[in-house]
Amino acid sequence: MDLENKKVLVVGLGKTGVASIQFLLSRGAEVVATDIKTTEELAGPLKKIEQLKVKVDIDGHRDETFLNNDLIVVSPGVPLTLGPVKKAIDSGIEVISEIELAYRYVKKPIIAVTGTNGKTTTTTLIAKILEHSGKKVFLGGNIGFPLISCVDELGDKEYIVAELSSFQLEGVSRFRAHISIILNFSEDHLDRYENFQEYVEAKSRILLNQQSSDYAIFNADDQLVLGLEGRTEAGVCFFGEKNRGKTGIYGEKDVLFYRGFTGVKEEFSLLKTKLKGKQNCQNIMAAVMAAKICGCSKGDIQEAIDKFSGLEHRMEFVGEVEQVDYYNDSKATNVGAVIPALASFREPVILIAGGRDKGLDFEPLKDLVQEKVKLLILLGEAKEKIFRVMENLTEISLVSSLDEAVILAKKKARPKDVVLLSPGCASFDMFSGYEARGRFFKKQLMVLVEDGKKN
Repeated sequence: MDLENKKVLVVGLGKTGVASIQFLLSRGAEVVATDIKTTEELAGPLKKIEQLKVKVDIDGHRDETFLNNDLIVVSPGVPLTLGPVKKAIDSGIEVISEIELAYRYVKKPIIAVTGTNGKTTTTTLIAKILEHSGKKVFLGGNIGFPLISCVDELGDKEYIVAELSSFQLEGVSRFRAHISIILNFSEDHLDRYENFQEYVEAKSRILLNQQSSDYAIFNADDQLVLGLEGRTEAGVCFFGEKNRGKTGIYGEKDVLFYRGFTGVKEEFSLLKTKLKGKQNCQNIMAAVMAAKICGCSKGDIQEAIDKFSGLEHRMEFVGEVEQVDYYNDSKATNVGAVIPALASFREPVILIAGGRDKGLDFEPLKDLVQEKVKLLILLGEAKEKIFRVMENLTEISLVSSLDEAVILAKKKARPKDVVLLSPGCASFDMFSGYEARGRFFKKQLMVLVEDGKKN
């Protein structure tokens, strides 16, 4: 893709947008950047590009900015349905995502992971297994570094392991994954998509352009995922409880049973893993399947599984206070993520939930809330909506802040209870992201611990 002297518009000045600008300029493109935010809101990104030869048009999206270009690169937060973007597409201008731009320059096999829940854990575990097996890996995409930032630094890397969101996949056309993994589908981002099927279709674009020499790994326990089997020419394998007898992997108690494409069978133990719950079991199965396709040995895979301690904000054990266990699951930004989190506990749960609603249906949580939750603490913009769904199922308290929620949880908790932050909502009504929310939760807990010591 020759970018020399091409006019390229970058839409969105977040981390991905800045990385895209830097790359495009390095290839000789004439770059214009646009963002709907104000100068004050974009102080950080603008400082990063102030020395670069890039024109900036911010505080709104103007049609004329979009129409005089050879190419438009959109950041993940920018939908292709945005008015000026649609006009550009209608006028014949190519509009792509940063993932697509990067793909056109990389010559390394890509292991791409998508789905509603478990992406980050699965992606990271795959990278850890490959590295433990002596393979050199770049880990990025929707986590860590934007894929475009790695193009000139791949060197002797053997694989790119990338987490891909539906937002990133909307704007791909030639992108091809050597190994694609679809973990699951549940309602999410319905504030961006008109309906659930549109969201599923965006995720499904991970299968585009796969050939018979590629691989697709599907969740055998998710009917929507299974329904995509006919959309790829890749060799298909499966993971999950319903995968007995097929190529792939399934689990019984603490053992995973693997069967490769050539019929080779191996077993993996989960006795030492720190990743608990059904969702994490599925994440491990998907990661093992990808690692076996890449030629990793049974021993290296087992050692990597045993050593992997999990990720911050994903069912993260924070600590025990007065015989009460506290867990930070701030990454649970949709209902589908809260369900396996709650199902992981036998103990009574004090659940802290709420935040910014993404147009989701909270009805699927009702049975688990009634069965597992002794106290439901609700906060954020969605608290009234969730309250209406869960009313009369358990004790419910509405609070105005996360620190108030933590104080109340500690007051109400009794020995052997679990306090779980698993919001089921986005964090942007109160925090910059789920990471900030999770760290605040942990900080507030530590404050209460210290106060208790003083008293």
